[in-house]
Amino acid sequence: MAALQRNRSFGSAELEELLRKAGYARPTLLQRKVVPLIQSGRDLAVEVEGDTGKTAAFILPLMSRLRRGRAGIKTVVITPSAEDSRKVEREFQRFSRPGSGRSVSVFALAAEESDRSEHRNLARKPDVVIGIPRRIIDHIRRGNLELAFLQSVIVDHKRDDPEFDDDLQFIFSKLPPKKQTILFTPAFEAASERLLGLLHRPVLLSQADWKRDAAQPEELFIEVAENRKAAAAAALALCEPTPALLVLCGGSAGLRRIMQLFTELGLRAQCLREDMNAAEQARIAERFGSGELSILVSTFEAVRRRPLRQATVVINADLPPSAEAYRPSSLVLEKLITLGQAGQYRLLQETYKVKPKRAELPSDDQALTGALRDIVAKVRSEAGSPELQRYLRLVRRNAPLSLRSYVAAYLLRSIYGARFGRASARPSAPERGKPPERGKPPERGKAPERPAARARPGQRPAEKPQQRPAEFTRLFISAGKSRGIFPKDLIAHFTRTLQVERSRLDKIRVLDNYSFLEIDSTLAEQAIASLSGSQLKGRQITVNYARKREDE
Repeated sequence: MAALQRNRSFGSAELEELLRKAGYARPTLLQRKVVPLIQSGRDLAVEVEGDTGKTAAFILPLMSRLRRGRAGIKTVVITPSAEDSRKVEREFQRFSRPGSGRSVSVFALAAEESDRSEHRNLARKPDVVIGIPRRIIDHIRRGNLELAFLQSVIVDHKRDDPEFDDDLQFIFSKLPPKKQTILFTPAFEAASERLLGLLHRPVLLSQADWKRDAAQPEELFIEVAENRKAAAAAALALCEPTPALLVLCGGSAGLRRIMQLFTELGLRAQCLREDMNAAEQARIAERFGSGELSILVSTFEAVRRRPLRQATVVINADLPPSAEAYRPSSLVLEKLITLGQAGQYRLLQETYKVKPKRAELPSDDQALTGALRDIVAKVRSEAGSPELQRYLRLVRRNAPLSLRSYVAAYLLRSIYGARFGRASARPSAPERGKPPERGKPPERGKAPERPAARARPGQRPAEKPQQRPAEFTRLFISAGKSRGIFPKDLIAHFTRTLQVERSRLDKIRVLDNYSFLEIDSTLAEQAIASLSGSQLKGRQITVNYARKREDE
């Protein structure tokens, strides 16, 4: 995967870094609109409803102010419930945790009247105080809140709550006149004229305004055989440069297959399962959201229990278990790809009421190009590491300059050839039975045709040998006699894994370090996908198309 690309929509590298360290791969659409307006210092009223990254939208621009000036309350956040107060407090802690460079003190008032400990906490002069109106009023009357250095007030307003509006009128009457007020409301109609009157010449940002540039994620459907889904997901992962790729599986078996292939191909991924403990799930989700982990492979159930809001590209490796699971609740989703078998496209449309576009898998060359880009990105990030320098010295000492490109190509084939090394212009099935044209090399997996020997005088012409049907393809296996491999071992391994009869296999040749086997051409793709990477006599083997005959 490509390295995390920084988003310049804030115009401030400091805010982008703070956003990333707080666990966001990129800002949501609301944050891109609201943060610059809050930074300008103007009063602001925003229509917002649902999970849109609202809390981070006002915390981000306020963090730089909270470290300035004398100690004291600089921000008051007024929430409609104690649960909302605790949520805002947790978000502040995420942005001011160790390593963020922005340590601020935050205190959320309890839902009910508490003992003297609350008064002692307020006496320490926190930077931020969060609470419901009734608790804030109680401390104002007791003289526990010193508001002389107040800079901003955040109001999270809900619908149809006249008592909330009346309490706000009292609170604002006790606040200094010079301050910035930011109001979040589900609809301007729900905010009374008295409430909007608390703001000084505010900027009004309706939902239509900040959603105007919102583009719907691109939805695609790719038809893939069941045994090729892991390879398809890997090809898409290599060709989709994104800071947050989420691959969703229907069960643990599919998740293990994809993770195994990703590991073999050097893709840095981690899995998320529903049977993990809560602390481990939270740690993995945080790494994924912050961009530290760019690929996450998860089950649908694990994502249902712990939503991942920062996924930019999602691959449904299996059909989702429900219509709700089809599209994850990500705030920054750009592309949604579903892999399905033949006939499942109509099922997807009828059952889940969606209409994704049909698409094709990336070609092998595109997958290899993506792999090269990934390698180049890793080399750039690790260019100065001692370990990489050691390998660089070995290459310079032992590989001639004229052959270094070939060495790189050889290594690329060794890593990715088993999955993406097929020739892009392989002949179609009807053409494979045709003899090669004169002057051209024989097709892969076939012996060259030899001219018939002339009959001697008085001798009957030799009968033309009966040719074997041309529906067999020659495969290469990276194991031979040196590993104790015999033809019977290959026959047993292939027939057992593919669940086929012995008649579907033909000529087998076992050499010292590798072997060749001919298989029914209709099974060639399945054999490569299923057997490459499997274990034979305790060793992992590679299965691929044979490049040339060993005896030529």
